[in-house]
Amino acid sequence: MEYKELAEELLGNMILANKSKLLLKLSKITHGEMFALQIIDIHNSNITPGDISRIAGTTPARIAAELKSLENKGLITREIDSNNRRKIMVKLTPKGKMSADEIRHEATQIAVEMLSRLGECDAREYVRIIGKLGGEG
Repeated sequence: MEYKELAEELLGNMILANKSKLLLKLSKITHGEMFALQIIDIHNSNITPGDISRIAGTTPARIAAELKSLENKGLITREIDSNNRRKIMVKLTPKGKMSADEIRHEATQIAVEMLSRLGECDAREYVRIIGKLGGEG
């Protein structure tokens, strides 16, 4: 298969997709502070800043800035791990848990709308392909 032509078509389609209001909304949710909040929630408030950095695929300095902002907003706390006093654990506050739940609900609604536009067969294929690309690690 000749991938160059297909790659050029993909890039053109990605540029068009970046103009999609739904994809823009979803992108905001899956990056930055909102994404960090989701990572903390998924790990039941049992995660270190380094773990968040690795999962998010970003620098520890960037995560530190996001955590500081989340802490200033009253959404998280950072506590010394009772099992290892050298480790700092990041935990959601009740306000943070509520915010994470709201973000997940909004993201789900956006994803439902996007996938419903594709139809069942294409939606399943899209999710499968995104999962395969995400497994590149």
